[in-house]
Amino acid sequence: MKFILPLLVSLLCSTSRAQTADLAREFAPVIVQGLGTNPAADRFTRVDFDEDWVADNNWSNMPLFPKRPAAYFDVIEGEKHYFITYAFFYPRDYAAVCFWLHCHENDLEGMKVVVEKTRRKIVRVEALAHGYRKIALNPAEVAVVIEKEGHGIHPKGMRLPDKDNVVYQPHDYDLLPITELWKRRHTPLFKGSFLFRGNRLPSGFRAGKWAVPVGGAKPPWSWEIVGLKQPKGTWFLDPAAGTFEKYVSNPYLDELLTPELATNK
Repeated sequence: MKFILPLLVSLLCSTSRAQTADLAREFAPVIVQGLGTNPAADRFTRVDFDEDWVADNNWSNMPLFPKRPAAYFDVIEGEKHYFITYAFFYPRDYAAVCFWLHCHENDLEGMKVVVEKTRRKIVRVEALAHGYRKIALNPAEVAVVIEKEGHGIHPKGMRLPDKDNVVYQPHDYDLLPITELWKRRHTPLFKGSFLFRGNRLPSGFRAGKWAVPVGGAKPPWSWEIVGLKQPKGTWFLDPAAGTFEKYVSNPYLDELLTPELATNK
C-alpha cells in the first residue's frame, strides 16, 4: 500500500497537469504582434531561449540563438471560473533609439482569460500594457494586439495593430507552464524582493544591459496594476480576490499560506 498511494497521487497530478494544459491551449489567444526596428526582438519566446537560466546575458544573446515562439501559462480554478494567465517573454524591451529608463533587458507582459466553467464561455479578457489594464467583456474570441518594441498587450479592437506585424494562431507557438519560473524564484534569475502575505518573493528579472532600478521585467507574481487597489502580486496569485468565489485549485496560495511549504529566503 505504501507504494501504491504515491503512484496514485502521481497519476492524479499528471492528469491535472494535462487538463490545465488542454484548457490553456483551448483558450490561447490569437496574437497580432507588432514588428519594430528590430523584428527579431519582437518574437516572444522562452526565458531560457539561449540554453541557460541567466537573465543578464539575454540582450547580447538575442541575435545568437534561434527563438521558437513560446508563451507561458497557468490555470487557477475557482468554483465557477477558470482563471487562465498567459505571459509573453522577450529578451529586449527596446526602441529605435534606446536610452536609460526607456529600454531594458528582458520583458514579460501578461494577460488573463476568465472562463465560466458550466457554459465554457469566455466572460472576460484582461490585458496588461505597461502596468495599465484593459478589459474586454464577453468577447467572441480571445485575440490580442501586442505592441512593437515595448510589447504592451491590448484586447482586439482596443488598439490598432502596428503597420508591420505578424499574426500567430495558437498552434503557432508553444505553451510552457509558469511553474518553470516559479520553481526558480529563489535563484539568481531574479532580483529584488517584496512581501506577499508574509512571504518574501523576488520582484524582477535580473538585468545587465539598460538595467533600471524601477520598471523592467517582472515575473507574474510581481505584476501590479495601476489604479487597482490590490497588493502587489494579487492579480496573478489571487485572481478571485474581491469576490466570494472560492478556489478548487490554487497551488500558489496553497504553497504560500502553508507554513511547511512556504519559502522565504
